[in-house]
Amino acid sequence: MTQLYVEQAKQAASLNLTFGIRPAHLEDVNLIPPEEHTGSVIDGQVDVLEYLGDQLQVYLTAGGTRMVAMLSPRSHVSVGGTVRLHIEHEQMHLFDTDTGKALF
Repeated sequence: MTQLYVEQAKQAASLNLTFGIRPAHLEDVNLIPPEEHTGSVIDGQVDVLEYLGDQLQVYLTAGGTRMVAMLSPRSHVSVGGTVRLHIEHEQMHLFDTDTGKALF
């Protein structure tokens, strides 16, 4: 994460925040080359899988929140198993939940 995002997140620490990331901007950490790892991950329990040809739609629960990830069909996730998802820093968003204002 760039230093700018870190500072913005620290300044917003007292706010009611919502983290946002699009399903297409997540990937199975096992499929990311080591030099591309950002260190930012989400761990979740896989609830449902949908094979869509060139994509694997994964419905999961992470930290008590239900979410969706669009992964490569090369991923070896399975229903009932866990998945560690790599997050692209440039694609993360943080919102003030009370106002709906995007912080980044």
